[in-house]
Amino acid sequence: MQVNSFTGNLFLPRTDFYVAGTGLPLDASFAYNSARDTLNVSFGLGWTFQYHISYANRGSAVDILHADGRVDTYALQNGNYIPPIGVFDRLEQPQTGQFRLTTVDGETWDFADPSHRKVTQMQDRNGNVLTFAYAGSALSGVTDAVGRTLTLSYANGLLQALTFAPTSRTIQYTYNAEQRLHSVEDPTGNRVTYHYFEEGGLKDVLDARGNLFTVNYNASGQVNKICSPVSNMTITYNGSSGKTFVTENDGNQRVVTTYTYDADGRAIAQGVGDISIALIYDEDNNLSGQADANGNVTQFTHDAEGRILTHQDALSHSVAYAYAGPDNQVSAVVDKRGNSTLFGFDGAGNMNAITLPDGSSMGMEYNGQGDLTRYTDGRGNGYTLAYDANGNLSSATYPSGTENYAYSQTGQLLGFTDMNQHTTTYTYDELDRLEKITNPLSETQEYFYDASGNLTRVVDERRVETNYAYSASDQLTQVTTPAGITQYQYDGLGNITQVTDANGHHRTLQYDTQSRIKKTTDGAGFATHFTYDANGNILSRTDGNGDVTTYQYDALNRLIQKSYRGNTDVFEYDAAGNMVSARNNQVSLSFTYDALNRVVTRTVDTWGKTIRYQYDAAGNRTQMIDAEGGVTQYTYDASNRLVVLENPQGQSFSFSYDAGGRLLTQTNSNGTQAEFAYDAADRLLSVAHINPTIDTLVGQAFGYNAKGFRTSMVEAGEGQHVYTYDDADRLTGVSYPGGDQESFTFDGAGNRTGLQGALAGNVAYQYDAGDRLLSAGGTTYLYDGNGNLTLKISSGDSTVYEYDGENRLVGVQLSSGSWIQYAYDALGNRVQSVENGVITRYVHDGVNVLADYNGQNTLQARYTSALLEDTWLGAEIDGQVYTYHRDALSSVKSVTNSSGAEVASYAYDVYGNLTNEQGTLENRIRYTGREYEATTGLYFYRTRYYDPEVGRFLTQDQANIQIDRPNGLNRYSYVEGNPVCFNDPGGNVVPFLIGAFHVANVIRFSPIVIRTAPYVIRGVLAGARIGKTLAIRGTNFVKNTAVQVGNRTVNATRVGLTKLHEASLKASIYVKEVAMPALTRQAREIGSITYNFFKPTPQSFAFGAAFTAVNEIFTYPEINTKPNITK
Repeated sequence: MQVNSFTGNLFLPRTDFYVAGTGLPLDASFAYNSARDTLNVSFGLGWTFQYHISYANRGSAVDILHADGRVDTYALQNGNYIPPIGVFDRLEQPQTGQFRLTTVDGETWDFADPSHRKVTQMQDRNGNVLTFAYAGSALSGVTDAVGRTLTLSYANGLLQALTFAPTSRTIQYTYNAEQRLHSVEDPTGNRVTYHYFEEGGLKDVLDARGNLFTVNYNASGQVNKICSPVSNMTITYNGSSGKTFVTENDGNQRVVTTYTYDADGRAIAQGVGDISIALIYDEDNNLSGQADANGNVTQFTHDAEGRILTHQDALSHSVAYAYAGPDNQVSAVVDKRGNSTLFGFDGAGNMNAITLPDGSSMGMEYNGQGDLTRYTDGRGNGYTLAYDANGNLSSATYPSGTENYAYSQTGQLLGFTDMNQHTTTYTYDELDRLEKITNPLSETQEYFYDASGNLTRVVDERRVETNYAYSASDQLTQVTTPAGITQYQYDGLGNITQVTDANGHHRTLQYDTQSRIKKTTDGAGFATHFTYDANGNILSRTDGNGDVTTYQYDALNRLIQKSYRGNTDVFEYDAAGNMVSARNNQVSLSFTYDALNRVVTRTVDTWGKTIRYQYDAAGNRTQMIDAEGGVTQYTYDASNRLVVLENPQGQSFSFSYDAGGRLLTQTNSNGTQAEFAYDAADRLLSVAHINPTIDTLVGQAFGYNAKGFRTSMVEAGEGQHVYTYDDADRLTGVSYPGGDQESFTFDGAGNRTGLQGALAGNVAYQYDAGDRLLSAGGTTYLYDGNGNLTLKISSGDSTVYEYDGENRLVGVQLSSGSWIQYAYDALGNRVQSVENGVITRYVHDGVNVLADYNGQNTLQARYTSALLEDTWLGAEIDGQVYTYHRDALSSVKSVTNSSGAEVASYAYDVYGNLTNEQGTLENRIRYTGREYEATTGLYFYRTRYYDPEVGRFLTQDQANIQIDRPNGLNRYSYVEGNPVCFNDPGGNVVPFLIGAFHVANVIRFSPIVIRTAPYVIRGVLAGARIGKTLAIRGTNFVKNTAVQVGNRTVNATRVGLTKLHEASLKASIYVKEVAMPALTRQAREIGSITYNFFKPTPQSFAFGAAFTAVNEIFTYPEINTKPNITK
């Protein structure tokens, strides 16, 4: 339910059916508006339909009556119809009694039948039409461009049924005696029921799960209270002051939001307490300025047609826009650094060219329906797209092969065939909710839902169930897995207030009046406190040790300083927001960028070490020059896959791929090579590294269970390893080739409780309520208030650990007297270690270590990787060149010299304990490609340290936890107890590979996402066409929520919406080709943990459109000029 905070109108939108297709979608959306409660247009008093659009000819003027109740009056002057101020649609009269409205986004709406004066056809700029049929004056059918139809059936002048052909799916409607809508029933029998006051006005809504939502009104007919099963909201209107007060109360917390309006009903301020934002308008009702709660002002200028010309931020940096063509589309953008991007369009208004600031360009071609059919990247590589009769993407052809897609009549993805001709299929229920996914090996995962569409049960490929429960407000309250029950509690504003894990331990969260976390308390009772500035930026964090970290921001809310115990980090940015400097007490970094905002130099100023980068027209890195002047060259194929890498040491590495992009071979210049094989589900079946004499250096062959977990590994020279798992996906048993066995047990929170094995013996583990390991066999562990391990006592020996204010390990002292110290840069990269006075310094290429230096800044070692994290290829150590040979987990198993002879080899148990080492090479790159600390026995996982002896991290993960995945709640856990299948290159609680594994299985474990699975799958896999449609649908959603409730600034709003719509396809490509690569590469170059698997696929087009929808709302903030209260 939504309330217009100025008029007090209740607005309730509802979508009964929606299907995308060629051109305009079929959208059966309805809305109730209390301001029109006495109006009956065949859908029940107060209810209107998406397509109920008509005109009224008053002689000297014509009114266009929109479905939302908005009326635009066009005055007749000198034979022309003049739109109202701020409206840029054009009205024409082709002949007497007929009118045509051309919208600013290029659509034409025809009103060709004067007998009912209603819309008879809508057509987009590419000629795709919706046609409307009438029985008398009642709309009887809507037909899209490919002949699919919504049929409306009436009785007694009221809509009784809405049927979609060709599937015959039907929605049914009933009414009370006063001709008010009483119920809506979907094809599965789920029913929503409505009740009304006798004097009029919606009284309550009973949803399909039996939850009741009630509405009350004041004497003026304005909504003054809405109650849900968990909270209530009261609204007070003060017309004389232009203020509306909204109070939300869940019985424990009371939040008052104030909305302020000027005499024209425009929102000029909104805030909670003394924190508010202000809006400023020009004489044409365009938003000309916005002041945030700290008083920082963003300014906008517009042309005579309401199009944004400049956008100036609070630091006076501006973006400028130029327009061209009959539809006045954005033709040029000059960014805040003065770099220009140009856009070209064909005769139908489809964007067909992008020229970037460096002169590189991309081209696009379209079919007659406006579907993108060919895309040519900056290197001239072409990609073609084809569509079925309904406008769904049916195939995507890349230089390496073709992907194919099949759909239902309602546009749901039924099958996806990859470039290797392996097919995944999808099935849906009558409401288009995803029911089953079947992979190319015929392994299935099933999904079940409640009446509100919440995911209630998942049955995975092993037939293991996960169950979900929800509150009356559809909030996830319980997840039941084989490991136990995890529960969640919320306040009335939807904030999570308590998480109870499967061990019954509670974590609590408290919020301020802005719903910002002000206190968190872990299971052991240690608390962290937060304060914020008026814009919601964190000002201070007081942790469990009592240490205070403070934060400072610039006028654009970018972090410029962070001060914590032992250090201060300082950051600077250029006009485009690129970080140009990051320094602290240890080291200073600086960055420069090209016109596309890609990092071109990365300098450790403190040590005088600079790394330089070059890129090709497609954004691929082509060259890196390290601090010693050594040049690394990168070569790519037509699919932008790395095929050759040559480093300064004279080593070369060549790669070949199959059609789907899976690595098949790696050939190294020292005569060694590697081969990889996969099954139809893209699981690695084998990896083999051989030397020039065909001896096997690393050889592994894998078997899998139905869920894709490795159940066996046959290792060359050793024999077979066998793995078993519990139903919670945790490794419970290992059988090694020599007959040794290990077994693991876990508690409900994923803590290892027992280990039995021939090597380790029997070890029992004990924990506190915060998942801190207290003892393991005869070893005792102590922690500080932040959960950092501070003391380890074993057999009389003690190890002391020290941390900085960011909970990073800065010191380790052993009983032997050894003392090791660590230092970090302002981005969190470890840049120095000192062991017993011996200094080693680290220079990074993104997140990977590129080179080691001693205290005199003399090169000791440098490393070569294939761009991504831990994809180690080789190293130069003490002047000698070596090649790495990695296993399926990226662990270095063998090292060969320049002639291909093996000089070192390593064997590990499943958790990374070294079980055998051959050779004396001082090599730090070991288990899962991470850096091994021989003195401490720890591995450095970038953000924290890992102890393989106990299979967990020394410190808690600092990242946010995904609540609907209970396995991820344990903040010390390593890869959620499954080290055979996953690794964790960044030290995050939800490891990248686990996340990728779940993404590959579409939406595993995510009830929040799976509720909209049909749209997610279409958006992800049917990209170019669906992405464009999703953007349009997003526009319609904004229209429904921001316009249809009586927004008096609708004219300015429609300008923003139009630009959002027009920009969807343009920006989808722009984001993919410019913004995302820039962001990703910049993040990688300056040390953030990120991944760039972008290729110009339909997925990226869809993502671009979705990204654009969000981005454009902020670029054109007119959309938000009338805050609406949503409950």
